[in-house]
Amino acid sequence: MVSRLKNHHLILLAGVILATGLLARRWLVPVWVGGGLPLAVLFLYRRQNRLNETIHHLAGAVEQSRLAVIVFNPAGIIGYVNQAGCELTGCGRRELIGRNWRDLQLTEPGVPPALAAELAAAIRAGRGWRGDWTRRRADGALYPLRGTFAPVPRSDGSPACFVATFEDLSESQKLSALLLDAQERADSGEEAKKQFLATMSHEVRTPLNGILGFTSLLRETPLTPDQAEYVETIQLSGEALIQLTDGILDFARMESGKFELDPLPCAPREIVEDALDLVAAKAAAKNVELLHWVDDPVPAVILADGNRLRQVLVNLLNNAVIFTAQGEVEVRVSVEPGAGPRDRGNLVFYVRDTGIGIAPDQHAQLFQPFSQIDHALTRRHGGTGLGLAICKNIVELMGGKIQLKSALGAGSTFSFTLPLEPLDVGGEHQFVPPLESLSLAIAAPPGSLRTELMRLGKRFGSKLVPTSPESLGQTTGWDVALMDVSSAYAAELAALTEPRPGLPPERIFGLVPLSLPSAQRAALRTHFRLLINKPVHQDALRGMLTALRDASTLTDQQKDPIDLNVLLIDDDPVNQMLMQKQLSSLGCHWTKAENSRVGLEELARGQYDFVLMDLHMPEVDGVTAIKQIRAGLAGGAMKNVWIAALTADARTTLREQALALGANDYLIKPVTMPELRIALGKFAMARRGQDPRPV
Repeated sequence: MVSRLKNHHLILLAGVILATGLLARRWLVPVWVGGGLPLAVLFLYRRQNRLNETIHHLAGAVEQSRLAVIVFNPAGIIGYVNQAGCELTGCGRRELIGRNWRDLQLTEPGVPPALAAELAAAIRAGRGWRGDWTRRRADGALYPLRGTFAPVPRSDGSPACFVATFEDLSESQKLSALLLDAQERADSGEEAKKQFLATMSHEVRTPLNGILGFTSLLRETPLTPDQAEYVETIQLSGEALIQLTDGILDFARMESGKFELDPLPCAPREIVEDALDLVAAKAAAKNVELLHWVDDPVPAVILADGNRLRQVLVNLLNNAVIFTAQGEVEVRVSVEPGAGPRDRGNLVFYVRDTGIGIAPDQHAQLFQPFSQIDHALTRRHGGTGLGLAICKNIVELMGGKIQLKSALGAGSTFSFTLPLEPLDVGGEHQFVPPLESLSLAIAAPPGSLRTELMRLGKRFGSKLVPTSPESLGQTTGWDVALMDVSSAYAAELAALTEPRPGLPPERIFGLVPLSLPSAQRAALRTHFRLLINKPVHQDALRGMLTALRDASTLTDQQKDPIDLNVLLIDDDPVNQMLMQKQLSSLGCHWTKAENSRVGLEELARGQYDFVLMDLHMPEVDGVTAIKQIRAGLAGGAMKNVWIAALTADARTTLREQALALGANDYLIKPVTMPELRIALGKFAMARRGQDPRPV
């Protein structure tokens, strides 16, 4: 205990002990009076001075406080009040000292009974208390008040007194209100910004839908060389505007921190093939071959934002096709093993092209927003400088990284990683070889496509017979053939009315470019059992070959649907005209409805196979109309009709909402002929009981 005493306490204690000992000997009393007693008095004086100084500082601080402070004993008698307390009560200090604090009537008309009872009970029990109420100012205005009562305990724990503080909450509530208002304004401004961007996207896409759609139709009519060049320029300019609109929207979301991911189960192979489909027409127009390969260890299903993953691949593929004058573009997916037992590793996506290449000193600049490595190349090929910056942001949000390997004249390979999060759907992604007894002829010129088809046939377990398209008729020992049909060879075959000798149509699948004209496509059916659009969907091809081996009846998966009754529900006259022309070109019978109300009435009267539903219409919007159709409001017969949403709104949230409410597909304006053909093909597959693949 002695060790806890202050130094001056020890000295004082020593003086007292010394004095006591000396008193025992009376002859030493003069020594005590002359030495010990003055020493004790000196230290007591110094201690009191320090205590008084501390009290003075504390009293000054309390006096300067903006809080009203009142000290009263357990009986409620006030012993101290600071200046703020005098101002709060409107009384002088002398008037307050000695009074009971309950007489001050700090509230007007008084503390609510429940609050007063709670406070009284706390003080009787010697406990602290805190509460809020209102008080009336001298001018009659009410203001919020907060009171805090804290007991000061004696050594036995009983309260020696209470310290009450009172705080005017007017300013803090004003500040809170201002902060809340500022937050609401910021949120409102952000929402207005998002709505503005979405509206502008829709308004820009709507006229572009007409421009690009009719341009696509115009290109299929006889044109002079000059006219064909003008039309191509119009189409390229329109596509550049679409790309710019999408890029600005995504970049704005990223800048505002509103770009969010939505991880869901998705199939890597399907995402790759979807992305390839979206650039297939552009690649076919340049005679650029599209290839893809997914390694066996890649899981069948992973947890990722499939829409954003597809967006990254489409951006990279678009760039690859744009900057590749001839040759090929390939997507490859593999697994990068993890570093330890808890590290599952990464999925690695590669997009390789045989294009112009990029100098190493310009690689880092590519991923900066609005950055373009060569303005002359940009003018020739187009581009906004946003696509790769958006890809980098998306990949990093998904927990991966993006890289580039390239050199001038040697092509480019973009690669990006994603953390591997496989889902258990019955094992790893495997191909069960179902075609061991099938001899498969690969009729393609030597090159990357033949190599890919040979690898695929080997994966299927088939016996392979490599040959060329021109030599297939002289080749023996095959049951089924996959023939690569170039544009030149397609024109040659289309001119023939009868199959060539040695080329039985029922045993040959023709691999054709997506951009093949409808008339030529129709003429080619004389020579093939089935026309398959390139790039080939590998699982679908395996299913077709299996069905042929099993003598099942096959129809053309990508065949232009005919005798389909299509209901077009759209309020825009230009889009109505465009879609009618496109549907007629594809052999469909169509009926138009200018809004959802008329569309539901028409559905209730007739039998339709396919509905094209615009989502932004007066009276009843398309999303609500889809919900009503699925609820049976257009009749029980049409409750399950195939519905393809048609909109210029590219927001992911609207797409998910439409699909969740019952849409089977989601088409974004402007819709080109190849895209409409694919959409109708999905329906045709579903009608035959095949899986049309997730939209």
